[in-house]
Amino acid sequence: MRVITQINPGHKEIYDDLFNTPPRERADRLRFLAMLGSLILKGHIPLYGGPSQPLVELAVVHPPGPDPQAAREKEIVQSRMVKRLAAGLME
Repeated sequence: MRVITQINPGHKEIYDDLFNTPPRERADRLRFLAMLGSLILKGHIPLYGGPSQPLVELAVVHPPGPDPQAAREKEIVQSRMVKRLAAGLME
């Protein structure tokens, strides 16, 4: 989506902020300010230091433990390989 906007000196804070930003970085800065304003309006970020809602919920993910069946199959394969190797060395 492309949005063209004109910011005049009447919006002093935004105008000064964007005026002091290098021209190639102004679009990103304006997107950031818009996102910040949106989060404040939705109540995700407190405006005056009050409580806020978390943006995302963090969940602890534990890696799955070893599968007992797979571990047993691996042991059987390794055992067969050792037996074959030992038989080959005895010949």
